[in-house]
Amino acid sequence: YDTFSSNDELVAKMEGGGVGYDIIVPTDGILPRLERSELIRELDLRQIPNVVNLEDRFRTAAYDPGNRYSIPWQWGTTGIGYDPRITDSEVDDWDGFDLATVRGRSSFLDEARDAFGMALFRLGHSPNTTDPDELDEARDYLIDLKGRVKAITSDYQEPLKSGELALAQAFSGDVFQVQTENAAIRYTIPRSGAFQYADVMAIPTDAPHPDNAHAFMNYILEPEVGAALSNYVQYGSPNKASIPFIDPELVSDPLIYPPADILTKLAFLQDLGETELEYSDRWTEVKTS
Repeated sequence: YDTFSSNDELVAKMEGGGVGYDIIVPTDGILPRLERSELIRELDLRQIPNVVNLEDRFRTAAYDPGNRYSIPWQWGTTGIGYDPRITDSEVDDWDGFDLATVRGRSSFLDEARDAFGMALFRLGHSPNTTDPDELDEARDYLIDLKGRVKAITSDYQEPLKSGELALAQAFSGDVFQVQTENAAIRYTIPRSGAFQYADVMAIPTDAPHPDNAHAFMNYILEPEVGAALSNYVQYGSPNKASIPFIDPELVSDPLIYPPADILTKLAFLQDLGETELEYSDRWTEVKTS
């Protein structure tokens, strides 16, 4: 069992070959790249009959229509975790990074598309834009922001818990887990919009035990198993059959299960084909600036 800090780190490890994994759990947005690179295999859904337990939007999602290559594990949002005792203010949008109280004590994710998504939402553009002028504007925003944050990192949980960070672009479930040890920490879904995402299970092309991988995926989709997972990690479950077994406080929490009006402001990261290189090149400019 290995962990990784970003999708890019996982892909680099996969491209190196010989990792020996039966299952990987990337975020939905990277799945088309893994498919195009032939790093993952098509699933045999006959071995995963519990796939019928998934919510319809996870059966038809643009990143993998029909679950040909993946089974969603959990889902959440990419928003802001913050400590109101330090920010000295409520934070409800991406302009929280502009607060004087967080200068040098904030971070944004070390993920090109997530960081650019934040910038594009902040600037009023589509987070999946292919417009080069809008991408240049987002790049310039991130370069400016880089000079005001403490770090570009996807490892923010401990610093946020300890007070080293006052504010962080963060994945929802990560912040909820931090709250179990530091109840002062808050999470917000920015008003101007945010990404929703699914962490998904996929099987590497060279998986040594693919039948076991299918069996494990089917097991995770058992209603009570999916509920136990959500109750522990405090992410939303894509498994509609598990909802009756999930802690009612979690199901009624609008930050975990957002109402319909908030869901309309949440975008899935889209596969942009060759335009991904436009993001990658500009991300390199941000990182090396």
